[in-house]
This record gives sequence, structure tokens and C-alpha cells, in this order.
Amino acid sequence: MRAIHAWAMLVALTLASSFALADHVVASRRALVKLDPERESQTLIAIERGDALQLLSDEQTAGYYRVVAETGEQGWVYRTFVRRHQGDLDWFVAGGDVGIGGGSASPYAYSGLPRNDNPAVPVTVLRKPYFVIGYSEDRRNPLWVCYAIGPAVDLTAYATRRFGVDDDTRARVSHDDYTNSGYSRGHMAPRMAISSRFGKPGNDSTFVMTNVCPQYQQFNDGQWGDLEEMIAGRKSGGGRFEEGWADTLETVWVTVGPIFDDDRSPLDSGVEVPNAFYCIVVDEEGEEVRALAFIMDHEDLREGEPLAALRSIDEIEERTRLDFFTFLPDDVETTLERQAATALWP
Repeated sequence: MRAIHAWAMLVALTLASSFALADHVVASRRALVKLDPERESQTLIAIERGDALQLLSDEQTAGYYRVVAETGEQGWVYRTFVRRHQGDLDWFVAGGDVGIGGGSASPYAYSGLPRNDNPAVPVTVLRKPYFVIGYSEDRRNPLWVCYAIGPAVDLTAYATRRFGVDDDTRARVSHDDYTNSGYSRGHMAPRMAISSRFGKPGNDSTFVMTNVCPQYQQFNDGQWGDLEEMIAGRKSGGGRFEEGWADTLETVWVTVGPIFDDDRSPLDSGVEVPNAFYCIVVDEEGEEVRALAFIMDHEDLREGEPLAALRSIDEIEERTRLDFFTFLPDDVETTLERQAATALWP
């Protein structure tokens, strides 16, 4: 798969200057950030006078600048509503810090936070110390969680904790909302992956209800758990540690979340139960980028192999109505997302 994408990375490097910007804009009056550079396009957010947005391109399209807000929304604002200024904003991470893919509003998301293309299910961006969450108040689930990890540095077996309510949400889902429901509290940013890189603060940070979805315990312990261990490694008997992809590669970026169909099946607490789960793992080496994408049906079974769950990123986007890697040039993004891998990484 590396060879397939090598030519695409050459294109990305050629265009890298387009994504290494040193400009932002500040609203001179109230303005609307649009999904597309059109007056009638859907409004993503409203900004007030003095609000700042990072520029993603020096070029205008139909009089609109392409911008990103600190909350992660990416869209278009009309030129007469803003004034340009020199210098990146403090929260913006420039391209080289998060990979070939270009800039990001978070160091934990590869080439931009996922963009929500379903206005009927709004997403709230929740920034945590070691990962970032796109949360649905309506579904009472995270729709995506992004984290980035390298080799493990702390193999301490930290204690499990009671999950805390996330005060940054209206839903305020609690630990007890899952009790006796028949479902476990399934981490999206796994505590092993985070604690083994960031220690006890990392471990404790994962025990928040916005970082979990309802999962059958058999599924959690089975193929889903196997995939998490492939990514982050696993502790085995006698104090040994079996390395994962994050240990043998310099950095991997992971985006993970649930998939819902049209038939809602919530818990008594209103938390919706996913029909499937997806996971996207990205790796860079030199001038190449590659990705593994998985979709696993949510069933009360331990059986299942991650290899059989390999899918294309395009399929995940179609089923979730999320758009990934939005900072990539369109031709590079298309190449990365179109083809499903046929083998797992060593």
C-alpha cells in the first residue's frame, strides 16, 4: 500500500507551501462561516466582531476565504466581514507538526478534525489533554475520537476508575446510565494506549463518559480489543510487553467512533447503541502515507478478525457522514481514501 500512495505524497510535498500559512483573519463585524463558498450554503457557526479564524488558503473562492475555527469547524467566510493579520493563532498546529497532510486544529487529528456533513446531528468538539472528541448531544455518544501515539514509555498497571460526567455537555451522561443495561462502557481512546504513553494522568483522562460508547463486553474483549492491542501493544505474562504499530512506527494517528443506522435503539437513559464501529489508523514514513480502515459490526460475539474488517475510508465516510483529512489536497485525499488495504501492517 506504501507504493500505491508514494506518488500522492510527492504531490502533497509539492503543494506543502499552500498549507504552511502565517495568516489569520479577525471578524470586523458579525459574520457567518459557511459550509461552502456560497451565500445560500449551510451556516456552520456565527462569529462576532473580534473573533479570530485561521486561514487555510491565501486564495479566495467567489470572494470567500477558507478558514478553521478553534472549535475545529472548517468552512468559508466572506472577505468583507474579516481583516487579515500576520501570524498563526496560538491553538493552530502547523503542517509539519502533524504530518505531511498539512495543518490541524489539534495535534491528535491527522490533517484536520473530521468534518460533520450531517446537519441533523450536530457535533460539539471537546478538547481533552491527550485526545479530542466530536460529541453528539442528540445520540449521547462521541461520533469520533482522535488521538496520536508513539512508542510506549510507561507500562504501569493503573487502576480502573469510575467514569466521570463531562460537564462540558448538556447530556451529562453518567456512569450509572450504563449500569444493568447489558452493555459495557467501551473506551474510544483506550486507557492502555493513552496511559502507556502519558502515565497516570493519561489513564485517568480516559475515564470520562464522552469517551465511551455502549459495547457488548464480548465485542469489547474480542476483535475490538484485538485491534486496540495491534495499535498500542499489549501486556503479556511475566511482565512482558508485545509491541504494537505505535511502538514500531514513529507515530500513528487514530480516529475511531460508532456507526448508527436509521433505526434507533437507545438505552433507558437515552444513550443510543451503535450498530457498528470504525477505526482509521494513519502512518507516515518519509514521503509516504498509508492508512488502515476498519468497520466491525457490533455483535455480542468474541469471534472476528481485524483483517476481515478492512474497508475503505470512503465507506466509513458514507456510513458516518463524516469527512476525514480535510486539510489534504483533494487529489491526495481521494487516493488515500478510495482503496481498502488488503493486509495488516507487520
